[in-house]
Amino acid sequence: MEELKLSQQQLLAAEMIAAGTAPRTEIANIVGCSRTTLYNWMEKNQLFITEVDRIKQETKEWGMNHIKANFAKATIDYWKFIEDTDNPAEKGKGYRYFIDRQLGKPTARHEIEAQGEASDSADADVLDQEFDEDEKEE
Repeated sequence: MEELKLSQQQLLAAEMIAAGTAPRTEIANIVGCSRTTLYNWMEKNQLFITEVDRIKQETKEWGMNHIKANFAKATIDYWKFIEDTDNPAEKGKGYRYFIDRQLGKPTARHEIEAQGEASDSADADVLDQEFDEDEKEE
């Protein structure tokens, strides 16, 4: 039984789709196919769909491995940056950010929204101010 394979044209298109950096029309033009053909591959060709998913997963794994491999150095460099700054306000912000991250506190509006803790948008500075006022009242 003959093994099914993607053409070089399809492999290039799969790589470009997985990268997500070009519009579909541009991808079709670059690989030399019609938009209709490209969309047929994306929707009906299971081998093509699987290849796009494989490339995306491979890229994600590479990124996670890169982050893990460099995390300790980045943390040390960040801490050194905090320690070396002459600006007390920036130093305070750096320490607070580092501590909040270690405690698992949301540190930005998008994290609060992603966690579903606020239905309306919220500004981290406003939340910090309210938190500080609540602590003073207690």
